[in-house]
Amino acid sequence: MNQSSSTSTQSSSQLSEVLARCLTPGLIPVRLLNTPKQQPSSVIWALSFLRRSMIYERDLGDQYGAMALASVCEVLQNMDAPTDALRRRAEAEAYDYIANYTDLLTEAGASAQSLEGYQCVLQVLAALDLVRKQELLTGVLTSYARVQEAYEAMYVA
Repeated sequence: MNQSSSTSTQSSSQLSEVLARCLTPGLIPVRLLNTPKQQPSSVIWALSFLRRSMIYERDLGDQYGAMALASVCEVLQNMDAPTDALRRRAEAEAYDYIANYTDLLTEAGASAQSLEGYQCVLQVLAALDLVRKQELLTGVLTSYARVQEAYEAMYVA
């Protein structure tokens, strides 16, 4: 086996592992799956959108794109974990990636639905950043519910 096919096999294996982690349904507390209106919260919706987007990118053969979206998905899935420098860096990189990717999609003439989905992901990441900053000031740990509350305060009329 030559090096390029070995690298491709390894990359495919890594993608499968990351997708398996990101597609595990039990990673989000059940109590946060629905709001009183039986609509998914923005955090849950953004995660679901990212999962569908990862699968779509993988099916198109874009392993880099699928892995990058998987990294963003992992950031959202782990938002209730304690803050550290590595986690904050991953969150900043996730925001930058989605912002740049959304710009590229806009230039390429992507559908309004797709752009709205990535805009929601950006907004959830911005809400996460706000809650992380509050965590530093108040000591109150970040949670899915706090991010959802921040999202609603920032973006819901």
